[in-house]
This record gives sequence, C-alpha cells and structure tokens, in this order.
Amino acid sequence: MFKKNCSVCSSPFETNRFAQVTCSEQCRREYRRHFNRDYHRQYYQKNPNMRKQFLLNKKINYNKNREQLFNSIGSKCVICGSQKRLSFHEIFGKNHIRLDVQKGFDYILTHSEDFIALCSFHHKFVHQFAKCGEWNKFKELVEKLRLLNHIENST
Repeated sequence: MFKKNCSVCSSPFETNRFAQVTCSEQCRREYRRHFNRDYHRQYYQKNPNMRKQFLLNKKINYNKNREQLFNSIGSKCVICGSQKRLSFHEIFGKNHIRLDVQKGFDYILTHSEDFIALCSFHHKFVHQFAKCGEWNKFKELVEKLRLLNHIENST
C-alpha cells in the first residue's frame, strides 16, 4: 500500500498502484485534461506542419461525413427548402448528440429515419415550439412536410 498526495487537489490517499497520481475519478479527469492539452500544445509547437495536416484531415473527414448525411437525410430544410446553414434535428424529441463529432455522425447515419434537415432558423423555431408544449402537433406537421418532401424528391 502506497500513501500519496493527489496531484490535482493535494489530498492524501492510499493506493495499491505505484503509478496512480490522483485520488478520485474526478481528479483523474482533470489531470488527464491538463496533461493532454499541454502535451498537444508542445507537440504542435515542435511540429507546426503536423497541426496543419491534422486540421486539413479533420476538415476532409467532416465534409465526407456531411455529404453522407445529406444523401441519407436530405440536403434541404423540410420546412422552407433552404440549403444554407443546415442542421439535423431528431424528430422524436430525444436530446441532441453530445458526443464527439465522429460518434455524432455515426449515430445520425445509423438512425437517419429519426432525423430531419432544418435550416438554422427553423431549427431554433422547432425548439421554441417544443418549449411551448405543442410538440405532438408539431411532430404531425413535420411528418406531413417530410412526406411531401420525400414525394417531391422521388419524382
């Protein structure tokens, strides 16, 4: 058994593992967050071209995933038909994805029947409508609009 002081909060704790430096899960997360941030900052200062390459690859992957979403869900707002500033909204009132971007894309692609494409204005409108408590009426309206949009796209 080792007696140590936590690297984050400085409180004493006992552990069986020599390499453990934090007393709790919360302190471990805080320690890792700072460690990763400092590590990446130093790495990219030494290798500035790697940072540019990383950002370029990230943008390429994002655009590929976004194209897949447009193909499976639609590339126009189901309410007004706009193609600018689109976002994807879960129809059935579930919370938005709070995961990293790739997991969010994967989730939306596997559950594409639960999502609709909305412009930023109508996406805000949908959330305001939901707050008013008229969510069921709005879902019916959106389903009708989605059906009409699907019929237009298939002809």
